[in-house]
Amino acid sequence: MSVHKPLLTLVRALTGIVPSAGKSAAATAGAPAPPALVDLVVWSVPALNRHLVICRPAHLAGDNPQNLVSLQVRDNRNFVKNLRVGGRPTGPRHFILEGPCPRWKGKW
Repeated sequence: MSVHKPLLTLVRALTGIVPSAGKSAAATAGAPAPPALVDLVVWSVPALNRHLVICRPAHLAGDNPQNLVSLQVRDNRNFVKNLRVGGRPTGPRHFILEGPCPRWKGKW
């Protein structure tokens, strides 16, 4: 194994790969950045699905139904119309609630 050690150090010097204790440099360099937090406004609260809230992005008009997205929450009982929440996108029209659910109806 000592025969390959000088060759290994030469390859590391030429490629710029430095061994680390944690994740490898190649694994962290190719990792995508987490999606940005989006400000959403509650548009509707379905009564039959307690884990879903229909929202629209805050920067878009609420009259167009093509702007509506679904927000996955733990429990939608305390969400009311026009409540502003934050969500992280998981798909083109699907978000997950970022932060805690409201503890009281309409109070964020």
